Amino acid sequence: MRREKEGVIQREKQREKEEGISLYFQSPRSQEGVHPDLAELFEIIEAEKPLTREDIEQEVESFIGQNLEKVVPIFFLSEPNQAEVIQKLGISQEDLRLLGVNYSIQMIDGQPKVCRLEEDSQGDLWFSQAVSASELITLAYAKANIRVDSRFKSPQATETIPRRYYLRSQGRYLCANDFGMKVWDEEEKKMVNGDPANLSPYLSTIKSQVDRIRENIEICSYGLIERFEDELAGSIRQKTSAEYLDYEQNQYVERTAREKAAKEFLQRLSSNPKEKELILTALPYQKFRNFLYFHPQTLVKRLGLSSQDPVSDYHNFERKAPRLFQLVRLPSKEETSGVTINYVYSEWHKKPVITTEEFNEHDINSLMTEVKNAVRDYLARKAIENEDEKIRQCCWKYLCSRGSASPYFYPDWQVYETVKALGVEKTQQGFGY
Repeated sequence: MRREKEGVIQREKQREKEEGISLYFQSPRSQEGVHPDLAELFEIIEAEKPLTREDIEQEVESFIGQNLEKVVPIFFLSEPNQAEVIQKLGISQEDLRLLGVNYSIQMIDGQPKVCRLEEDSQGDLWFSQAVSASELITLAYAKANIRVDSRFKSPQATETIPRRYYLRSQGRYLCANDFGMKVWDEEEKKMVNGDPANLSPYLSTIKSQVDRIRENIEICSYGLIERFEDELAGSIRQKTSAEYLDYEQNQYVERTAREKAAKEFLQRLSSNPKEKELILTALPYQKFRNFLYFHPQTLVKRLGLSSQDPVSDYHNFERKAPRLFQLVRLPSKEETSGVTINYVYSEWHKKPVITTEEFNEHDINSLMTEVKNAVRDYLARKAIENEDEKIRQCCWKYLCSRGSASPYFYPDWQVYETVKALGVEKTQQGFGY
């Protein structure tokens, strides 16, 4: 009986030992310690509720909003001193190594600079020149918001995931189906799940949001920088009685004007929460305009401008075109109260769009007329593809190959309507070939 009891105790100890060893190998660990509560999550590569574009936007808006005093002066510099920026953002070689991304701090001209590891067509690796300010801020975001976990590989383990990226705001690891982790598949022509152990796609997505905010700041700060440059240049000319500034004086004016402008801009955002929110959440005008102009297929699909009959879609377009003009509106007086930043509101994106100057109804109509013509061209090309052989071949023959900025440019829809109105033979006679 005693021996049997001792055997039970020994087996229990052995079981506890094996469980302890198993837990040791299964528990993720980071520089912060061991995380046994994440052992099961480490192996889950698809999220039940994947991150969305809005989640990523909020990630960046929150980070930059909390670090305006560090970030804004960097955006105001025409040529940031990377050594100073790296120190200010607290980025180290160890941080880059832990993230497992293709960045490294290299000494260039005696100064530390963050460089990206590139690969040429021959497969040779080399370090690029110093990266942009937006990339540095992206890396600072990653350091602050992402913890890199790994775990010892048990002899019995079969998993091949070398590391996982724990997103602090979500309390979980980044997964293959999260927005930002997905990658483009050229064969399937769509976004597919990425590699949960590869952070590069996610950082590229974060950088695009950093760039969005940077562009907003540039739009809003242009006049401010210009004012300080004029004041400083005028002061120097008055003191020296010189008509023009020399190179060193111009450099001083640009650097000092940007420093003063950054300080005033920061004070403005600190005292005006509405303008701060605008800077962080809005789209820059050029990005908004390019989206509308270069994505007619998306507009057509979402606005119900297409059907199974592309030829009819084209002929019905004029009747449905007013839907396009509902995509953007002027903000109300209540919305612009206390705000000096010029903007319109995108009903499509459900967010403001910062403009370089104040917009009125005429400006909106001009923009949307431009978009309308781009959509009309798209519908015309779809209609041409579904016309009979003679009309199709005639249209393809005379479509313009020049860009819209060329003085010899003419839109595709004009060719289509000409062929439909005159017929193939008269169109050929009119073009003379």
